[in-house]
Amino acid sequence: MISRFKQLSQMNPRSYLVALASNYAVMVVAALVQLILVPVYLNTIGTEGFGAATMIFSMVHVASVGLIWIDGGSARVMAEHAAHEEWSEASNAYSLAGSIYIIYGCFVAALFMATVAAVDSPLFLFPEKMDAEAVWILALSVSLYIVLQYDFNFQLLAYQAAKYHWVGNLLQIFNSVFFFILAVPALMLFGELYWVFICMVLSTLCTRWASWFGWRYTARRGAEIRYRFPNRSSMPLFRRLIGRMGVKYAIYGLLARAGQMDAMLVGWLGGTQAAGLYALLVKIPYLCVQVIWRIASTAEPYFIHCDSRGEHQRLVQIYHKGQLITAAASLAMGLGFALFGHWVLAFWVGETNIPQAHEAYWLAGMMIVWIGATRWPVRCAYALLKLRSLCIVTFFESAAKVSLIILMFDSVNYLAPVWAINIEFIFGVLFLYIWLGRQLATKDVKA
Repeated sequence: MISRFKQLSQMNPRSYLVALASNYAVMVVAALVQLILVPVYLNTIGTEGFGAATMIFSMVHVASVGLIWIDGGSARVMAEHAAHEEWSEASNAYSLAGSIYIIYGCFVAALFMATVAAVDSPLFLFPEKMDAEAVWILALSVSLYIVLQYDFNFQLLAYQAAKYHWVGNLLQIFNSVFFFILAVPALMLFGELYWVFICMVLSTLCTRWASWFGWRYTARRGAEIRYRFPNRSSMPLFRRLIGRMGVKYAIYGLLARAGQMDAMLVGWLGGTQAAGLYALLVKIPYLCVQVIWRIASTAEPYFIHCDSRGEHQRLVQIYHKGQLITAAASLAMGLGFALFGHWVLAFWVGETNIPQAHEAYWLAGMMIVWIGATRWPVRCAYALLKLRSLCIVTFFESAAKVSLIILMFDSVNYLAPVWAINIEFIFGVLFLYIWLGRQLATKDVKA
């Protein structure tokens, strides 16, 4: 297994391993921050407030579906130009896509504020005990967070496309640490949910300012990507982004986001208390999935670079090696959580705050196995423009999961998502991902 990982890293040993190591540094810092913050959340804003925050974060993530067409397309275009060191063209793509991200973030924020203003009691996401003033402070801080977060996410995407992933990872670490420094005293002093998002806004603003220095550093290293106000020369690129490639990225994004509404569905069907219990149960499993997902996401720009140079056979070889690594890691982590998950959560936040059903931990452990083992073909297909095949698999996965959650919720409550994932993978979705991996030998879109 170690030798296969070394072979995988040989797509570019120095930059890939540095990027992967910094990726895991981001995860370690985020895990340590959450290790402290979750008990602080529970002791200050309670399980209901924690569930509401989880639903809001999920809403912000789902709302980004409107960017997925340019998310994948702009990353592909920037990486293509970076592969040939065409930094002027990469800057054009960066400028056009960055402007669209900010405009869309403003649109979503305005829509969110309008929704809060239009309903008599905007408690579809907020705890029931919040007064009107707190609701509006929370709504405003969430709206600002949406704009800043979408812009910051694009900066991370651009760093990855330029193969300076580690710079973006340092910014993420800075963001997590600064948020932690702000959030802990603010919550302990005031104990209001909206302070979570006020601190998010302040930390993201400072991190975005630090990103300016990051781009100055990459420019000195030869990767000179600068913002230029989009003009008529950007139209050919815009037509490509909204063309066939953009449409398929948009379809995939819509399907993927539909399948990622677990926390929101649990909250809508069972309230913020159920959403909080579900969030606690899957916090560590999804962290494990992130560990595995990082291996594939870090490799994406290298896949694109090799693809643009016509090295397709090499990509197929890398795919099989990476799939073995991620499947073995998923099995080990899933079994570990199934056996020790209850004890770990009880030690972390206390026995009274965690799910009591013992089968929940075995179901969540198996969820790690299924999701973790299939992230490698997803990211490979995404990077290599195998979008038609990816959309087919994602449609069946998302439709089955959402349908099963709704059908099973009355019987199993907040455990419906983990039951749904296990059932759908055992009875067909896993075989669809195996089929997806076999499609990597053909191209369905001209890059």
